[in-house]
Amino acid sequence: MGRVFSQLIQKELKKSYPFIDQVIAMPTSKERLYERGFNQCEVWIEGTSFEQESPLIRIKNEEKQSKLSREKRMNRTEDMFRVTEGSALNGKKILLLDDLYTTGTTIHYAALTLRNAGASEVYSLTLSRG
Repeated sequence: MGRVFSQLIQKELKKSYPFIDQVIAMPTSKERLYERGFNQCEVWIEGTSFEQESPLIRIKNEEKQSKLSREKRMNRTEDMFRVTEGSALNGKKILLLDDLYTTGTTIHYAALTLRNAGASEVYSLTLSRG
């Protein structure tokens, strides 16, 4: 299923985001990656110039966001992500690539983590709005 959207996503990245320094596929937890076997967002940019080692790591394996109520998603306060040590993000314009935007909480925390690590601007592109 992930490869179905690859061409569409890659075309949009080239057309609308030529100013981006790095595209980051929204990371999944180790547990979710094991369960699924792949990260669909990474599949979309696989084998392209957008594919790079992600400096963003998901540090919590929480219940699937789609199973949480809007209130529980919005009231999250714990750290969800961290940046790998030595990541060169200072002044970079980053684009977060995600599959589903429901409340924006996950993207908000990822963007906050990247900004705190030195990224100058963080944008997002999602496939679907839930």
